[in-house]
Amino acid sequence: RFAAVGKHEEVEALEFAGKTIIKARHLGDVRYLSVEELAIAHARPRSRVIACDASAAALRQARDNAQRLSIDNVEFILSDWFSAVGDAPFDLIVGNPPYIAGDDPHLSRGDLRFEPPLALTPGGDGFAAIRTIVAAAREHMRVGATLAVEHGYDQGVAVAALFAAAGLAEVTAAR
Repeated sequence: RFAAVGKHEEVEALEFAGKTIIKARHLGDVRYLSVEELAIAHARPRSRVIACDASAAALRQARDNAQRLSIDNVEFILSDWFSAVGDAPFDLIVGNPPYIAGDDPHLSRGDLRFEPPLALTPGGDGFAAIRTIVAAAREHMRVGATLAVEHGYDQGVAVAALFAAAGLAEVTAAR
């Protein structure tokens, strides 16, 4: 199963992922860590979770949070997407990539002004990071695995098309 998950609420993404990982044992969260990898690891304490990010500072913060919460089934890897993950297959891959177009006016408004720009936008049309994840994910997935990728509120159709073009079946766009 493959899901293109909108930003509407990250909780909904976790609920979707939670429904798909009842039997999952090897999970991965790629880049720009937030609460997802720790929530998944906490919900599935017998699973092995690999959390990777291109930011050493984000990894330190996530590792500190895991220690503070006594979550010990997460391995933290400094990696630009899948580059340092190795070739172990995953049952679930959750991607929280930057997806906002570089010229989107929302980047300079509200709370987004205080976020690290690299966590919000890859520049250009906003799809570069999603394209990278989708192109590489199949190499890292077991048969029947799930790929869930967060995207913008208006990107669902385009992201679903990227999944389909990569040969990923059973695409679901969740809001």
